[in-house]
Amino acid sequence: TSLGSWKNWARDNASFIVAMHELQSYLSAARHPDTSRRVGTPLVVPLDVPRYLPQVRFVMPRELGGASLSVDAAVSESGYSATLSDTDTSGIYQAHMTLTDGSQQVERFAFNVAADEGNLKKLTSTQLAGRLDGVRYEYHEAGDINYHPRQLAGLNLATSLLYALIVILLAEQVLAYACGYHPRAREGRA
Repeated sequence: TSLGSWKNWARDNASFIVAMHELQSYLSAARHPDTSRRVGTPLVVPLDVPRYLPQVRFVMPRELGGASLSVDAAVSESGYSATLSDTDTSGIYQAHMTLTDGSQQVERFAFNVAADEGNLKKLTSTQLAGRLDGVRYEYHEAGDINYHPRQLAGLNLATSLLYALIVILLAEQVLAYACGYHPRAREGRA
C-alpha cells in the first residue's frame, strides 16, 4: 500500500505510542475488587428499603438442587440487610431482589472452599498412621514395589498380529498369481 506494509505502523505513526499506553493502562487496571467468599461464612445482602422490597429470595447452587429460600430483611447498624447463614456448599449463590416497581434484580455470589483444603503435601507413614488411628490399612512406598513392566502389560499381540498379516499378504499374492491370467510365451519368436 502507499502507507507501507502492515508492520511499519509503529515506525512513523505517533498514535502507536498512545495506543500502547492506553492498552497497558486498560490491561493493568483493577476492574473488580476480589469478592470471593469462603464456604461457611454468612451471605449478607444490604438492601435500600425505599428502592427494594424487604424480602430476598436466595437460590442455592446446583449441587444443592437449586432450591430457593426467602429471607426477610432485618435492621442492622448500616440499614436493612438479608442474611443467608447456610453457605456450607461451594458454588454460585443467587440473591433475587424485587424492586418497588415489581421488576427483579439478581446478584450472584461465588463461595469457594479454603485454599488449604487442596493442599497435596505428601504425608509420611507416621503422620498418616496418626490420622488413621483405628482404621485398618496397608502402607507401601512406591520404591518398595518390585515388578517387571512386561508382567503388568499382559499379552502383547502386536508381534503376533504383524506375523499373521505378513502370512496373509503372502498367501494373497500366491492366490492372485495362481488365479491370474498368464499367456504362454510363443515358441519360435523371431
